[in-house]
Amino acid sequence: MTLYPDVQAKAQSEISTYFDQTQLSKGRFVTMDDRDKLPYTSALVRELLRWHPVANLTAHRSCGKDDNSVVVGENVYRIPAYSIVIVNMW
Repeated sequence: MTLYPDVQAKAQSEISTYFDQTQLSKGRFVTMDDRDKLPYTSALVRELLRWHPVANLTAHRSCGKDDNSVVVGENVYRIPAYSIVIVNMW
């Protein structure tokens, strides 16, 4: 955000206004519960994570043992030992 001080100022203004209107302590951090009340800041964080994801696309993981406990929804999957697993960012 240092490259775009106007964007940073707008997000800071939204947060300050929210804290002033709700009379919350200024020593408190913004939490996930505040997200719906901070639409610009929430959109900004999502955009930052889209441009610079936390997980690296080239990172992969593998395990030396079979994993028979991968649950997605109601489905259980088996990942064979030494399979390469890559994070899907989208």
